[in-house]
Amino acid sequence: MLICHPHNFGLAESFLFPHLQSMSLTLTLILTALSVGLTILCGWRGAKPTDIMRAKPRMMPWRFLMLLFAALTMLLLIHVVSHITGNPKTIVY
Repeated sequence: MLICHPHNFGLAESFLFPHLQSMSLTLTLILTALSVGLTILCGWRGAKPTDIMRAKPRMMPWRFLMLLFAALTMLLLIHVVSHITGNPKTIVY
């Protein structure tokens, strides 16, 4: 397991990748709440029965979107836990 600290990058990496800064806890919590809400919305819309009598079919892949937002929620929860434990800048590869 290789542990890489973004603040230990060299001078070239700090100029090439300035976006490797850690998100704030406030932004992470807002994105987590939004992701949870979208997961619930997509789950509700995906669980609705298909109405074959309607003229137009359902075109949004609600179940797939629910899985994507659930995965994003898990990643954001991991980031929240890393902020709470006090080590938000460690990237484990």
